[in-house]
Amino acid sequence: MRRILDTLFLLCLAMLIGGCGGGGGNDGNSDDAALGQGASPAVARYASYPLPSEDLPYQITVLGALGSESWAVAVNNGGQITGNYQEADGGVHAFFWDSGWMTPLVANAQAADLNDSGQVVGWFEGANPAAFLYAGGALRLTPDAAFSRAHAINDAGQVVGHRKAGKNEAFLEDGGRLQGLATQIDGYASQINDAGQIIVQEIRDGGVGALLLENGTLTDLGSLGGSDLYVRDLNGSGAAVGWGTTAGGEYHAFLWRAGILVDLAQEIGETFCTAVAIAEDGTVLIRATTLQGYRSYLWRDGQITDLENFGMGAVLVNDMNDRGQIVGWLETGDGAIRAFLATPKTI
Repeated sequence: MRRILDTLFLLCLAMLIGGCGGGGGNDGNSDDAALGQGASPAVARYASYPLPSEDLPYQITVLGALGSESWAVAVNNGGQITGNYQEADGGVHAFFWDSGWMTPLVANAQAADLNDSGQVVGWFEGANPAAFLYAGGALRLTPDAAFSRAHAINDAGQVVGHRKAGKNEAFLEDGGRLQGLATQIDGYASQINDAGQIIVQEIRDGGVGALLLENGTLTDLGSLGGSDLYVRDLNGSGAAVGWGTTAGGEYHAFLWRAGILVDLAQEIGETFCTAVAIAEDGTVLIRATTLQGYRSYLWRDGQITDLENFGMGAVLVNDMNDRGQIVGWLETGDGAIRAFLATPKTI
């Protein structure tokens, strides 16, 4: 599914660059009939394997041959990974990877994030998505609502996301206690850091804005000239990264830090890009979309490193931890889409 969606996205981008206009999203749907909601897929472990990387600064590891396709979405500071895989019947399920082994985690569900304790959050797929928290082998729905999604979790186990109760409402769950956030806003909470700072995405007429919620106060992160600003990551210092639209219809990676919004696309020389992660030292992982595919960069205080797709072919990056480990998906030599881990050889 992810491979198909990415192909369609590139086609839409081609039309946009050519002046034809276009747009789209990246949400997928799956059929809950294959497995009961929440039931574990077949209990099995899939061994990871390295790819040749003698001349690269990273060791590339394919996480395992689980499903027909797989993609990693988050990596914690211990190197544990969560993501999703698709079966041949189209069903999408969450996985967990640790110490060389990839295992099914939650059936008919998509994982979104994990913390340093290995707790995973996400949502069940279907017409009425339901948020979940997977911790210590126990699966819990959070919150009890007709429609809900959990988007992020911090190291204290606090979960943020959104539910629908007439309108979209951001929520915080802490130890089983549910609290609505910025309830005057139609939107959702997308990020939370260990300091308890929260990003709330506000759905506005004609666009989506980003707000930082801290001690009950909302701060608008601003815009890059367009109508949308989405945050993909928030570090412990309150620095946020993501992407925003411009007045000309492009989308650019950004860094928001101490009240200042920086357009990173201008620095790396790309027209369509998003910042997907920021480490505690301020290093930003950027994914650019071109007519030829994806490119990946690291940016820190004006210094730019082109990762050159780790010497591979098609590569898409999704997250990075504070040790510089990077996850996403790559296309293997036999054309399969597989979740991967890139580990700097210096650690």
